[in-house]
Amino acid sequence: MSSEQPERDYVNLLISGRERALSINFSASLSRRVKFSVFLKEKGIPEDVFFRMCFNYTLKQEPAMMALIEKMQKELKVYSRKERTILQEEEVEKQINESLFLDECDIENIFDLLEEEYPKL
Repeated sequence: MSSEQPERDYVNLLISGRERALSINFSASLSRRVKFSVFLKEKGIPEDVFFRMCFNYTLKQEPAMMALIEKMQKELKVYSRKERTILQEEEVEKQINESLFLDECDIENIFDLLEEEYPKL
């Protein structure tokens, strides 16, 4: 099978106007699986609908789903090359600001020194 085969199959599916459904599987412990099922059942959301909507919200880049994905990226510390570059630039900017600018404590110390030197001010 050539590397072009999956791409060609996808193109054929698009041309024929029909798309085959694929399943997505993952593992979870029995206790977590039960807790998840009970939680969704209490909310009145069927599991298949939940996962389908998560999938669709991701593809639509819904703001709430994008916020969740960003939270996951931070927790997992995984970022795209572009995001890593931005984070590194933000860190450098933060370090520069910390080294060049005065914080409240520094400003207060300056005023204390001025007050000691020039009490009449």
